[in-house]
Amino acid sequence: RYCCTFLDDFSKLSVVSTVAHKSDVIDEVKHVIALMENQTGRKVKVVRSDRGGEYVNNELCAFFKHKGIHHQLTAAYTPQQNGSAERLNRTLNDRVRAMLIEAGCDFDMWAEAMHNANCVRNRCAVSGRDKTPWELYMGEVPDLAHLRVFGSRAYVKVPDSCRRKLDPKSEPGMFVGYDYQSKAYRVLLDSSRHVVVSRDVVVDEQVMPACSDRVRAESAKPAVVIDVAVAPVGDDADDDANNNVGGVMDDQPVLSDEHPDSSRISSSSS
Repeated sequence: RYCCTFLDDFSKLSVVSTVAHKSDVIDEVKHVIALMENQTGRKVKVVRSDRGGEYVNNELCAFFKHKGIHHQLTAAYTPQQNGSAERLNRTLNDRVRAMLIEAGCDFDMWAEAMHNANCVRNRCAVSGRDKTPWELYMGEVPDLAHLRVFGSRAYVKVPDSCRRKLDPKSEPGMFVGYDYQSKAYRVLLDSSRHVVVSRDVVVDEQVMPACSDRVRAESAKPAVVIDVAVAPVGDDADDDANNNVGGVMDDQPVLSDEHPDSSRISSSSS
């Protein structure tokens, strides 16, 4: 339900964590600080956040005191004092929105899109730095060969031990991201609607399965036909009424199925 973002002020590397409850943010803060200190060999000296209850509480205050970390807080209703973090949230939200719309996915896939957007952001140039966040943080140029388009058609290999001779060798799905604990992709299978992690994946970036399904569903809906007639307004109404029989104007066509210029409006639900 919630997304927690962390930003290294020097390298601009960002870390995204999705949590079910705001109370889970405490454990995520402890985990990210321990992870970054272990990877870089440096100590976190300052943590800057707003005055939300997920950051200002007895447990985190005791943790910061024990670690010798100075906890800086923004003034009330002054998010601009933590502008880098707010800018990061907006950047990720904009990219997630664009990715979901382009792929034709439902909004319940926002968490997968958020992790995907953050992975790409860390490997792209950022303002005020001459290197990518990944290169500044890890000390090596990032490899972009494994990046794929979010929402593309993906085919996951079915292991030989899990199929019979004439069964399909692959299962179709939708590419949704990268696994951080293994060198593999995350794919949403069409059959089970579950996300699986696999190394043996072929991605067709020219096909968006979710978008194609939505187009087919919209085209299958019956069209609504509306008959349109244009009536005169003002003094011309009296003159035209005298020249027409039954109140129907001879010079104003009625659009219908039989008329070659009929107007059709497709009805869709959102």
